[in-house]
Amino acid sequence: MTGRQDIGGLHVSFSGIRHGFTHGERVVRALWGIDLEIPAGQFVCLVGPSGCGKTTLLGMVAGLVKPREGTVALDSQPVTHVRRDVAYMLARDALLPWLNARHNAELGLLVRGVAKAERARRVEAWLARVGLSEFADSNILRLSQGMRQRVAIARTLVQEPRCILMDEPFAALDAQTRILVQQSFVNLWEQQRATVIFVTHDLAEAILLGDRVVLMSRRPGRIVADMPIELPRPRDLHTPSANEGFDMTHVKLADLLRDQVLAADAA
Repeated sequence: MTGRQDIGGLHVSFSGIRHGFTHGERVVRALWGIDLEIPAGQFVCLVGPSGCGKTTLLGMVAGLVKPREGTVALDSQPVTHVRRDVAYMLARDALLPWLNARHNAELGLLVRGVAKAERARRVEAWLARVGLSEFADSNILRLSQGMRQRVAIARTLVQEPRCILMDEPFAALDAQTRILVQQSFVNLWEQQRATVIFVTHDLAEAILLGDRVVLMSRRPGRIVADMPIELPRPRDLHTPSANEGFDMTHVKLADLLRDQVLAADAA
């Protein structure tokens, strides 16, 4: 951020999405009949069986995948290319081992041609926000996995994205570190209020982080549930059941997810 706390998000719209992949001489349907509206600034979690098209939806928003049918739009503008106000965070930190924490965090700004002094100012601020100021010049390979993921968060948010795509970004972390990094990210998101589309296989994570959980069916992916999460913020990430309404929400979504997983295994 450049001193702002209100960058705001993009409105994301999926309309009539049908998509598939060529497999030999036939097309395998991956997504079918996806219609989804995500208001600006909302934190939406996508959950569903492996292979249901969650990551493909992220790729469409990022401008990396073109749907065979239908339209993906950001603030009513169809996505036709990669945009600078959309950031993509992967399951692994994807940091460059020959660069230190500071240079990894500024990489996106460097690629975008941001002036050196401005890069330095913004990166310093974001490394402070994720608690890594004293490790700015550290070799990436000497940092813990949790610290590396926080560098990846800084690299993502320093670009001031209005939409953040996250594909199981905390899955590789141990349980305790995962909670700490989740909390760090949520705190920063609450300041910035970018739109977040977060893919996870962890239903508890989806409920604790999201404003809304969208549950997808087995392939071809369809939306089978779209549930607002009414748990007040801030939420207790250490003790999920301490959040009023968590257990009831988890049971309801777990039953739906179990049905989809069993259907996928039987297919």
